[in-house]
Amino acid sequence: MVIRMIPAPRSIEELGVRKNFLEDRALKTLYLAGEMPLDELAGHMGLSLGIVSELSQRLRKEQLCDAIGLDSSGVNLRFTTTSAGKSRALELLAQSQYAGPTPVSLHDYVSRTKAQSVCDMKITPGDISRAFEETWYSVPRR
Repeated sequence: MVIRMIPAPRSIEELGVRKNFLEDRALKTLYLAGEMPLDELAGHMGLSLGIVSELSQRLRKEQLCDAIGLDSSGVNLRFTTTSAGKSRALELLAQSQYAGPTPVSLHDYVSRTKAQSVCDMKITPGDISRAFEETWYSVPRR
């Protein structure tokens, strides 16, 4: 059996999702949370820390968010929305209140679904025997 790994995106461009969409979601999330470190924002958005860091730089450049200090561990910067960011977040929330994990692009969805397909899989009698042997030995005996 051949398993093909599809690497996780390492940049906004590799995500295949519009930058504005990502920025808007990050801004809504920060607004709703009040403040949070980038690693928490990354976890909430389902993105890598590198991508969220890239987003935060863009939001800071546009003066929509700002770093306000370190978290309790003293390692991670906490971010919050500025006045302009709060206004923008309220506009965005009026359009859509979704602020969950980042959706994937249709292209990525289709390619990842095809990569999981069993259509081209060849199963031999030996594969079946091994599967039953592995199952037999892994079942707890009473």
